[in-house]
Amino acid sequence: MPIDVFINVRPYQTRIASVEKGRLKQIFYHRNKSPSQVGALYKGRVSKITKSLNFAFVDLGLERSGFLYGKDLMGTTKEVSKALKTGQEILVQIKADPIRNKGVRLTQEISLAGIYLVYLPKQKTKSTLSRQIKSPEERKRLNEIVKKLKAPGALIVRTFANEQKEKQIEKEFAQLKEEWKNLQEQFKSQKSLGKIKSGEDPLFVFLTDLLAGDIQRLTIDDKEAFKKTTKWLKAFRPDLAKRAELYTSAESLFEKFHLESQAQTANQKKALLKNGGFLIFEELEAFTVIDVNSGRFKGRKNTAQSLLELNLEAARKIAEQIQLRHLGGIILVDFIDMETAEDGEKVVACLEQGLKGDKSHPRVFKMGELGMAQITRKRSANSLSHFMTEACPTCGGLGRKKTIPTIATDLFLKVERMAPKSFPLLKRKQQVRVLCHPKLKSYIEEKESESLEFLKKRLSILLALKEKPGLELGTFRIEKL
Repeated sequence: MPIDVFINVRPYQTRIASVEKGRLKQIFYHRNKSPSQVGALYKGRVSKITKSLNFAFVDLGLERSGFLYGKDLMGTTKEVSKALKTGQEILVQIKADPIRNKGVRLTQEISLAGIYLVYLPKQKTKSTLSRQIKSPEERKRLNEIVKKLKAPGALIVRTFANEQKEKQIEKEFAQLKEEWKNLQEQFKSQKSLGKIKSGEDPLFVFLTDLLAGDIQRLTIDDKEAFKKTTKWLKAFRPDLAKRAELYTSAESLFEKFHLESQAQTANQKKALLKNGGFLIFEELEAFTVIDVNSGRFKGRKNTAQSLLELNLEAARKIAEQIQLRHLGGIILVDFIDMETAEDGEKVVACLEQGLKGDKSHPRVFKMGELGMAQITRKRSANSLSHFMTEACPTCGGLGRKKTIPTIATDLFLKVERMAPKSFPLLKRKQQVRVLCHPKLKSYIEEKESESLEFLKKRLSILLALKEKPGLELGTFRIEKL
């Protein structure tokens, strides 16, 4: 299905939205003040080995230690206590950013990503080709090229290698081999613990994930990001690079294409169904529960058929929301009780169809006796709820509240939406005063100077912050002067 991709760049965050027929399908957030570390290489030291659970804590010179599971070790043994020793210095790569209260997840299975290839220098397994390369003739050609390379280790041939010249692939492999050589030398020469190589640019990581689809439109609202992205695309998607658009209107990109409200609802506890029913999402520490409610749904005279229709609509929405909200781990769905097992099977099949093609490898299990469907999905990042909110200390962690960076982001977006389109054209400055909590004022003044400068230069808005006694942290008032 053709998709449109919209990239909204601000000093405080970058958002990438994948849209299908006007509906938000996926959204990726990147906070510029706390960038992703996935793919970064570190020199670490084993600080503790937990034999019973088969993992090790690794000191990286960061605030929190990373953890290394036995299955992410390099070599024949997967037992941490046999492969590693406390105090041993090792080269590791960050596999996943901190999730909830855990540190970064590490691996010894180093991978170096290029445009056409992913090089796994320490792997003993056979090289593989992307499943997206369908042509038998092309797969045969690429396999022959890989054999000629005689890589020490293994290679993954990426989708973008499809129909590329052999010389281009050979050139990239030579670069990846040289990079690996330099990294090994740096690991030996670097005396202190810490970073050896940064991870990939998150913008390109997200885009690479989307490029396997049929992108018909790419719109970016920042000049520097537009230049960087089009330059990157010219290497392997010149057709898309030519079609990329720079959005320059004063109106917010997400507002213009009706994405802002959809993005906001993706973090709400309740999601409405077209037929009048609704879903309730409860994210717990061990799993997520999704409750299906009939709401205003009236249905037909045939009760069994009505219940099936409601649950099928819910299943389609749930498949969409699981991907949009980045839900992972164990997910339990409490559907409304149906009269036959056959109807339950139809609902499960609908869930499976909705999750087809999801790269987080979901599995949908048969509906149990209690009428609940069970789903497992790889948790590779925090859900949107845990990304944008934090446990509320007042209620002992039973609820959630927005983090200060999220509140600041809400404030900037609201100010931007209030800005008259005429001001940038007339070169006049609109003065706006924000009454807010002292902590929010301090955060913006100390951490968001770039955002204030952006509002001033790009939108001609002068933002004045003033403490207002009695206001809660998540509440602020905006006044035009």
